[in-house]
Amino acid sequence: MKLKQPFHLTKEAVKNPNIIAMWETFSQGVTITDVENRLIYMNPYQKKVDKFEEEDFLGKTMYELYTNVVDDYYTTLKSLDTGEPIINKTSFYKTPSNVVTSSQYSTYPYFDDAGNVAGAIIFNTDVQTSSLLFSAFSEGLMSCLPPEIYPKKPSFTFETMIGTDFMFQQCIEQANAASRNDFPVMIWGESGTGKELFAQSIHNNSKRKEKSFIPINCAAIPEHLLEGILFGTSKGAYTDAQEKKGLLEAANGGTVLLDELNSMPLNLQAKLLRAIQEKKIRRIGSLDEIEIDLKFISTLNVEPRKAMAEKLIREDIFFRLSVIMITIPPLRERKNDIPLLCDYFLQKHRADKRLFLSKEVYELFLDYSWQGNVRELENTIQSSIIFSKNKKLITPEHLSKYFIESCKNPQTTIGLENTETQEKDRPMTTMSEDFFPDPDQPMKLKEVLIQTEKNYVEKTLQKTGGNVARAARFLGVTPPTLHYKIKKYNFTTFKE
Repeated sequence: MKLKQPFHLTKEAVKNPNIIAMWETFSQGVTITDVENRLIYMNPYQKKVDKFEEEDFLGKTMYELYTNVVDDYYTTLKSLDTGEPIINKTSFYKTPSNVVTSSQYSTYPYFDDAGNVAGAIIFNTDVQTSSLLFSAFSEGLMSCLPPEIYPKKPSFTFETMIGTDFMFQQCIEQANAASRNDFPVMIWGESGTGKELFAQSIHNNSKRKEKSFIPINCAAIPEHLLEGILFGTSKGAYTDAQEKKGLLEAANGGTVLLDELNSMPLNLQAKLLRAIQEKKIRRIGSLDEIEIDLKFISTLNVEPRKAMAEKLIREDIFFRLSVIMITIPPLRERKNDIPLLCDYFLQKHRADKRLFLSKEVYELFLDYSWQGNVRELENTIQSSIIFSKNKKLITPEHLSKYFIESCKNPQTTIGLENTETQEKDRPMTTMSEDFFPDPDQPMKLKEVLIQTEKNYVEKTLQKTGGNVARAARFLGVTPPTLHYKIKKYNFTTFKE
C-alpha cells in the first residue's frame, strides 16, 4: 500500500529508542503493530489498562487479543489498507480479561523507505467506562450504554467451572464455603487464572445473588476519579458537582468486586478501609453518612506478601479483606485439566462444528509453560480455529508462529529488540552436578524434577544476587512465575 496523502511517519521514527523511552512514561496508551496487524509494542499504561503481561501480546494480532469488541475496533486494518490515519475513533470493548472499558483512539500508519505501509501506531485515551456507569447508576440512564456491555447478571457458577485437578477443586470448595456467609474474600492468582470467574460464582451462590454484582477495575480508573466513583458526590463539592450515588452505594445489598486491589492508591485504600469496618460511606462534599450492606470480594495479581512488602497494599486493609483467602493455581500446575479446557473452548468458539486437536498439538500444549494461563490457552485455540480454515483436525501447522517459537524457545520474543539487554541476560547453558539429587538415594521421578527445579532456581537467584527480574530472564519465565516458585520453595532473600 502506497502513501495516499501528505502524511509521512517513518518506521525509523516510530522505533527510535528515544521515542520509545518517552512512550514508556505516557499516561496514554501507545500500541504499535506491524503491517500484518501483529502487535510488536505496547507501553506500560496500555498494558495496565488491558491487563497484559509482555508474553500475552507480542506477535499476536488484534483479532486474537480482542475477541469481544463492541463497534468496529479493528480500525488498524483499515489504516493499514488505506495508508491513511483514523483520528479520534470512540469504541466500547472488553479486554482479554473480560473487563468492559471504552476508549478514544487515533491510528496512524507508518511507512518504510519505499513509501509502503510498514505498520500502524495507535494512541489510546481510556474513557473510563466505570465513570460512565457511575453517572448512569445515579441517573437511571443505563440505556445510554450499548446493549453488549449493559451490566448483566454474572454468568459464571461453580457448576460451569472446568477442572478436576485436586488443587483447583479445593479452590472451588473454599469459594463455595465463602459464598454462604458475608465474610470478605480475597482471591490471588496470576493473570489469566480466572479470578473473576470465582468472584462471580461466589456471588451467584450467595443469598445476594438477586442483588447487584459490580466489578470495579482498580487499575483502570484514574486516581482523581476513583474516590468519586466509589463514594459518590454531593452537590457543591466542586464546580458543577451533582448529587450522585457512588458504586458502593448503588451496589447496596449486593456484591462488590475490587479487581486488582493492589493497583488502588494507598490513600484511597485507607478511606475504603473505614467504609468496610464501619459499613458506612460519605459522599464527597457531604457530612452525612450512608449505611451500606455489601459483600466485598477483592483480587490481587501480585503475591500478597510481596504486595505488602512493596507498599502496593496496606497491611490493615489486606487483613480486613482476606478473612477468606483463595489462591488459584496457575495452569502449569494443573496440566491434567488442559484436555477438558481444550474441548470446552473448541465447542465454545465453534459450536456449529465438531473440532479436534491432533496428538501432536496436545503434546505441545502439555509441554508448554502457559505463562498467560487459561486465557492464553483460550486465545491459542481461537487463533488455531481461524487458521484451520474449517478443517476438522487442528494440527501444529494451524498454531500461530509466535506460539510455536515460544514452545521451542521460551525466551524468544517478537518486536522491538534491545541487544544490549539480551546479551547481558543471556541464559545459563550449563549446570553443575550438584544440581541433581544423589542417585544413590531412590526418589520418584516427580520428586527428582521438583528437587532439580528447586536447585536450579536457587542457583540462578544466587548468580543474579537475588535480582528476580534478571533471574526470570535467565530462566525464561515471567517475574510473577518466579515469585510463585520463590514462595513455593520458601526462598526469602530476593529483590527486584
